[in-house]
Amino acid sequence: MRRTSNNSGVNIDGLGVDINGLEVNIDGLGSNIDGLEVNINGLEVDINGLEVDINGLGRNINGLGANINGLGANINGLGRNIDGLEANSPGALPWDRKNRAYKLGARFYFLLFCGFL
Repeated sequence: MRRTSNNSGVNIDGLGVDINGLEVNIDGLGSNIDGLEVNINGLEVDINGLEVDINGLGRNINGLGANINGLGANINGLGRNIDGLEANSPGALPWDRKNRAYKLGARFYFLLFCGFL
């Protein structure tokens, strides 16, 4: 510090020192901002990783859809097996017997009709 005849010179020198200290703090603040940018970049990486996980979830949902479709195919096959069971059953179900009677009656009348021609 420099001493002058009035105290204002001392204050000016002291203010200069304070300004230099403020510049150091501003530089430190700049470093903190740089560190914040690094954190933001890290956050972007996390967001990208989350997108990958979402895509993986989409793949799992698609796989689940395929399994549901396969289950539908199995249910359709089960329906076919039930139909086959009704047709092959020695004691046919009542509605099946009735259906057979209609078929036999229709054949009989058709043959009878053809016989008259």
